[in-house]
Amino acid sequence: MRAEQKTASLMAGPYAAFLLVFAVYPIAFALVLVFLQWDLVTAPTFAGADNIRLLV
Repeated sequence: MRAEQKTASLMAGPYAAFLLVFAVYPIAFALVLVFLQWDLVTAPTFAGADNIRLLV
């Protein structure tokens, strides 16, 4: 790997970490939550497509 590529990778690293933490993870977590019935007090239970049916 050339020095320019190493520098580019080092500069892109913080951006990639920021993107993963603040964009990819919340979207993935929201997609998981769609299929759960969870009120933050009891343990989450699988609801299947019931939550989606309620939205439609």
